[in-house]
Amino acid sequence: MSGNAAELIAEKGIIKGGSWNNRADMLQIQKRQYVNQASPMVGFRYVVEVVKLPQPQKMLKPIKLNKKFFKKYFAEINDTLSVGKYEATNELYNVFLGDLNDSLFINRANKWDGLFPYSQVWTTNYSMNHKYNNHPVVNIDYDFVKAFCSWMNFRFSESHEEKVEFRLPTKQEWELAARGGLKNSPYPWGGPYLRNRKGCFLANHNPKMNESENVNGYDTLSLHNFFQTYFTDLEDFDGEAVLAPVDSYFPNGHGLYNMAGNAAEMVLDSNFTKGGSWKSKSSNLQIEAREEWNKTANPFTGFRVVMIKKEM
Repeated sequence: MSGNAAELIAEKGIIKGGSWNNRADMLQIQKRQYVNQASPMVGFRYVVEVVKLPQPQKMLKPIKLNKKFFKKYFAEINDTLSVGKYEATNELYNVFLGDLNDSLFINRANKWDGLFPYSQVWTTNYSMNHKYNNHPVVNIDYDFVKAFCSWMNFRFSESHEEKVEFRLPTKQEWELAARGGLKNSPYPWGGPYLRNRKGCFLANHNPKMNESENVNGYDTLSLHNFFQTYFTDLEDFDGEAVLAPVDSYFPNGHGLYNMAGNAAEMVLDSNFTKGGSWKSKSSNLQIEAREEWNKTANPFTGFRVVMIKKEM
């Protein structure tokens, strides 16, 4: 990478790394030279960028929303409130779209483009590729989630006689679920720490972001600038560069996964989200924290469904 042949880069006329004919200081990473014609000192190396993942060759077996599914999917918090153990997934949302067969819903908003380096991989693949089936659905407007909850009500009624309501959690319900049965805990996992005893982060967030940095909400320009500097497409300090599967990390005391980090979660009739997301700084992972949200689609916001038992 230093010396031998100076290397052409994508920016025209600039070469990097220095050559066999350069003095030592020109081998430094930050140095650059300029060239406008072929030279015995100049060569190149190429990179390969994956811009589209292979699509599945066959349809995967769809989720069946039967009694077994509902029993396994929800954790009972009290006599009337049960909460989804996971953020709603791409797979589950795509089952909903298949039942609905409505182009208005199928044409999901695409907010990945230009957000960070290599974001076209998510643009092309995230919603439909089977690799991301178990990842949280994002880029969904608030009104679409209400339609999803109505669909859950209908599918539940097909196999159950009891009366329930599926919807987003209220702020109080979300915080009750996030605490996992603990009192006065700042985070869903208990103590005031972001790492476990082995030094591993306990949530998918942005550990590279300073608490003073102002990257709140869906601010495309500031986020783009931030990720251009800090983003890697392989992994992050917390194990994930972007969104993680919904059953990643450790569940809280109620068996609920990713109540902090991963996808920020919608709250009923509110213009804010709870729990923080993969781009949030650590203070937004706290149970009582909130991030402002205008109820429009973005790559940071998903949702979790609650089930409320009704009197017969």
